Amino acid sequence: MSTADDAVSDTAVRVSSRGSPRPEVLTPLGNGEPPVSVARLLRQERLKKGRQQRRPLRQRVRGATLTTASLLVIGGGAALLFLVPIVVDPAVATLRADFAPRPAACRTERVERFHTLSACGWSSCREGCTSDLYRCLHVYVSYVPAADEPAPPPEAVLLINVKTCGYPPRVNCSAFELAYGVEGREFPCYVSRANLSVTVTDFREGESAVLLAAGVGAPAAAILLGAITVALLQLQPACWKRRKVGHAESRPPVSQRVWSTSVSPGSSAAMSGSPAATLSAPERQPRHTQRQKPEILKINVW
Repeated sequence: MSTADDAVSDTAVRVSSRGSPRPEVLTPLGNGEPPVSVARLLRQERLKKGRQQRRPLRQRVRGATLTTASLLVIGGGAALLFLVPIVVDPAVATLRADFAPRPAACRTERVERFHTLSACGWSSCREGCTSDLYRCLHVYVSYVPAADEPAPPPEAVLLINVKTCGYPPRVNCSAFELAYGVEGREFPCYVSRANLSVTVTDFREGESAVLLAAGVGAPAAAILLGAITVALLQLQPACWKRRKVGHAESRPPVSQRVWSTSVSPGSSAAMSGSPAATLSAPERQPRHTQRQKPEILKINVW
């Protein structure tokens, strides 16, 4: 049979079940087995490479844990920056003001309203703590202190809270003005022990400490947990590598026998043409060196 006939016999064409010809090159194996499709061989090769490139479960879990810990650090830092002006700062100011736990009897004496920036240095209520004051409300009260409290000043200012500002729905300046911005209105208020001329309309003992602990403790715990996890995951591979190297060095060395045949020019073996084989002394090498360097048979014939 000619070369062309061999090529034709080595190549076949498969027809699909629908009847349309579907060319598919078949490669003979050469050992009596049926031919294998080239496309099938390529698919098998791709699947094999994909299995080799797929990371093991341990590395995937380590990567997911490292990503989660990094997100904890970033999220905790962002939350701390966001909570400082809204929760932490008012809670610290409330604790420093040291309000009396028992309310005093307050009465609105005077109310002033301004609509200019120069006259609005402060306000009894303000929605938003970062906006400029173009409209402000000044409420002045007189109060009768509770028992065992120092004598009050002639006049005190009434504030919605110690920071005089806040965000809806907790702070509503329109409702505050309707409730306390009317002269002669009587209501309970809380007096600051650090400054007797400052009163507030609402105070809950212990609430500021809880808000301070939650506003600082939760983000700080997230940052600390994430940082420790990242540090452990980054230091763990280096520790394992040093441990493996130390364990390999601590093992007793394995002797390696190297066979060499050397014949001197003036010996009888060289004259007769039969080399004499001698066994050299065993050489001690580390285990990892034995794996990398195979035994070499050296033959020196003079």
